[in-house]
Amino acid sequence: MRYLSNVSVNSGSRLRGVFRQRLKLVTFLLVGLTSCGDSGVEPLVIIEPVYDHRDPGRGGTGKIYMGREISQVMGHRGADWLEREQREAEERTDLVL
Repeated sequence: MRYLSNVSVNSGSRLRGVFRQRLKLVTFLLVGLTSCGDSGVEPLVIIEPVYDHRDPGRGGTGKIYMGREISQVMGHRGADWLEREQREAEERTDLVL
């Protein structure tokens, strides 16, 4: 019994030592990273907005992404349009493959 109690005390102190080492490391990294953050240099890349807006077209939202207008959300009533017989002839997906 005495041996087991000594092990638990020693392992607890070891864990506290590991915790202290990790806390010191995290503190060091945080202080180092925050002190380097503001160097006064402007960024080289200027990020332009991805979305643009204009008057909505027929079935569109007016929001433009990469040059194309985002359409309105289609509900369950549009399922018949997706499952139409002439769809393959209109879209010609066989030419893509």
